[in-house]
Amino acid sequence: MLYLDSSALAKRYLAEAGTSDVTAAMAVESIVSTSAVGYAELRGAFARALREGRVDPGTHAAVVALLDAHWSRYLVIAADDARMREAGRLIDHHSTHTLRAFDAIHLASALRLADGNPASVTFACWDFRLWCAARDEGLALLPSSEPI
Repeated sequence: MLYLDSSALAKRYLAEAGTSDVTAAMAVESIVSTSAVGYAELRGAFARALREGRVDPGTHAAVVALLDAHWSRYLVIAADDARMREAGRLIDHHSTHTLRAFDAIHLASALRLADGNPASVTFACWDFRLWCAARDEGLALLPSSEPI
């Protein structure tokens, strides 16, 4: 199973360092998952790319349409009360990594997907702090070495 936080899933839609890694991982996994909060985070990333001139308006509209077309294909983990409480616990537990709230929600969602077997899930993210926390939780990682 592959879990993509928003920094990884964005690479499916915007050409960035790591795009080929995400594309390859998605091609071989039967289950590709993310958190419900990922949709809003991706739309924010797309809007930022437009503001910064990394994409033009036509490309922006195309990636939004592609995300909307793909969203139902992902196993979306609900951002429910249980995930929020687990995210809060993870923020405290990984205080040295100073997890941000949405990052902790992604980690809690991946751990829910793992259902007690963290090594069964490959956690893809390009955020150093979240990557370290996922490593400490025993999840398999993409990229396999610390992201810059």
